[in-house]
Amino acid sequence: MGLDKNFLLQEKLNFIIGQYIIEARNALQCTAEVKYEALNNFEEITDNFIESVRLKEKTIKTGLLRWAKEVAKIP
Repeated sequence: MGLDKNFLLQEKLNFIIGQYIIEARNALQCTAEVKYEALNNFEEITDNFIESVRLKEKTIKTGLLRWAKEVAKIP
């Protein structure tokens, strides 16, 4: 299709990360102590991750590490 290989790689990487985020949300929905509060926290943490990468405040790697640490704190 004439697209840059790095673009295609980045697209696939973002798709995979998105799938893992969905799986983490689903797991949290099943295991959270207070589901409503946990899901709200999850959405806020995920939105912050996406925004920080979009604004190039963080790389995907550093943003994802911070996201995982914050999500792990949700009871």
